[in-house]
Amino acid sequence: MTSGGSRVSGGYSSYLQQRAAYGHRKRRIETYRRRQTDCTPRFEQTYSGICEQQSLETTALQKKYLEQKNKRSLKKTEKKQAEQQQQQQQQQLQQQQTLSGNLQSSVHVEFECRLSVRGVFAR
Repeated sequence: MTSGGSRVSGGYSSYLQQRAAYGHRKRRIETYRRRQTDCTPRFEQTYSGICEQQSLETTALQKKYLEQKNKRSLKKTEKKQAEQQQQQQQQQLQQQQTLSGNLQSSVHVEFECRLSVRGVFAR
């Protein structure tokens, strides 16, 4: 009987220990659930706020990038136009110089021809 009685008392104490452990786990899970229930709305509110803020920042950065890109492209086109104008001016200047040089040489040749016809440069 003592061995049977000890089994009964040992079995009952292990049952009590299991029941206490089960109660502890149950309370712990309930605590986690309550905390989750309390924190979820705050998290969602905070998360949506962060998403909205990031969206605004992204939009601002996109605008800034596009503005800078437009400025760069305008500068490039202005620079190209300025270079083209400068090249045109240089070409016009070269043409004028060529024309004036040709004109001077033709006047010089014509003058020499007239003088040689008159006998001034007769050799």
